[in-house]
Amino acid sequence: MSGPKSYSVQVFDKFLKEIFLLQSELKLLWDDLKEKKVNSERHHFNFDTSEFIKNNSSDFSQHTDPYIFLGADSVSQQAFDDYYNQVYKTIEKLLHFKNRVKNEMGRIDTIEAGYQDYLEVEGYAGEVKDSFHAIKIQSIKYLHKNLKDHDNLQKLAEEVEGIKLELSLPEFSATFNHETAVKLKKEYDLALNQNRQLLNKIMHQVLQATKQPQKQSKPEKPETENQVIPNDLVSEQEFSLYQLKIDKLLPRVSDQVTAATFKKRFAQFLTEKDTTETYFLVELLEDIKDEIIRQKFMQQLDELSVKIDSQKFEGSIQEKARLLKRKIRKACKHDNLKKVDIDKFTGDYQLLKTDNDRLLHLKSMHEAETKYIKTMIVKGFQDLDYEVMDDMQVVDFEKSDSFLLDIPGQDNYLNLRFDNDQLLYNFLIPENRENLSHEQAQKRIAEMEETCTQFKQMLEKLKAGGLNINLQKELEATEKALIQVPPNLRKLTGKSSNQRKVKNGQSQKRYLKK
Repeated sequence: MSGPKSYSVQVFDKFLKEIFLLQSELKLLWDDLKEKKVNSERHHFNFDTSEFIKNNSSDFSQHTDPYIFLGADSVSQQAFDDYYNQVYKTIEKLLHFKNRVKNEMGRIDTIEAGYQDYLEVEGYAGEVKDSFHAIKIQSIKYLHKNLKDHDNLQKLAEEVEGIKLELSLPEFSATFNHETAVKLKKEYDLALNQNRQLLNKIMHQVLQATKQPQKQSKPEKPETENQVIPNDLVSEQEFSLYQLKIDKLLPRVSDQVTAATFKKRFAQFLTEKDTTETYFLVELLEDIKDEIIRQKFMQQLDELSVKIDSQKFEGSIQEKARLLKRKIRKACKHDNLKKVDIDKFTGDYQLLKTDNDRLLHLKSMHEAETKYIKTMIVKGFQDLDYEVMDDMQVVDFEKSDSFLLDIPGQDNYLNLRFDNDQLLYNFLIPENRENLSHEQAQKRIAEMEETCTQFKQMLEKLKAGGLNINLQKELEATEKALIQVPPNLRKLTGKSSNQRKVKNGQSQKRYLKK
């Protein structure tokens, strides 16, 4: 005689597993998408995915809801065909929506890459302006140093002042890309060269005016497009350029002690060194750049630590994350940070995140499969008029691993329990079996056999829904298998039938859909 059993239950259908795989991937993508944004207070723009999230949240919920097939109760060929038709359609819809999400992520990634190009062009434009400004300053100084004729000096100085370097940098937009950046850099280079040539022509006039008068019989050389300017002027222009760069970079040194040391060195150099001797000025400029880069590296490490703290890591990944954070804290105590160190820490974090995403992915897939198994089995019993008894408003297949079902036509109950990939059930009676008469015990045993037979038949039908169900252990239908409803479940059996029917209807509406 067949009594209570335990089964191993797994989803075996590869197409059904594909649904759970896609749903899991979609959830991870959606979480990443919500964090995607590119913004800048300085440039007054903000690009994010909020509009896409708002417009597609309903579709996301629909596509990530637990997949349930509510087909016919029979295992006919038509029911089998209906099942696979729905599976194929669901996979197709999931793939389509996943591509929409990836396209939105790609849109923000493209904008982010464009903004990095924009910042590079902005910096390049600043360097070009600095170079032109240095040339212009020293050109004016050279005029005052070498021209004695006041009228000629004033005339040429006005010409120098009249030469303007106009660089056009458009406001950042989503269409800015690498090709636009390359084009702008070429335009800046051309503008600088053209203005440099104009200044060189004026300096050439000064050079000619300061030379000794030459014989009238000697013909003048025609002016060339690229005039040669004096070496001392070139040296002074170079000095001014380095001075400008140091003036601009010093405010970016955040450490006050270090900044004060740099300012002192700079002031001493300007008062004590010859302007044609630029070696020490270059050395100071490189030291300032190194400090700014070090500051940037420290900031990147701080941001990496915040990311580690804000992310929940699974299983063994937790210890690896703690170890990485300790290494980062140790590195922050050293002043000799290099880009290779930052790249190493960033790479280690990305590996952790990839491994963690994989674990989350597997966990999400397993949860989806478990939810499918629970729902299909409970639905199978509901089709046989079994009633789920629960003290919650709806049956929560995500949180509950134990379900009490009221067996139709009997005073008995069925307790379904899910433990990982195992399904166990017990046949529960309202009385203590020790108090049953022989006739009453035989009646309960007969009801047990009837229920167990129904259970087996229902599981056979569910195999057509992609479940692999194998018998693990079976008890004989004897008095020993009769178990009284335990105290923790007894409170559910006291609810009225009307209360349970309303609640059961809510369960179907919330969970048994598609």
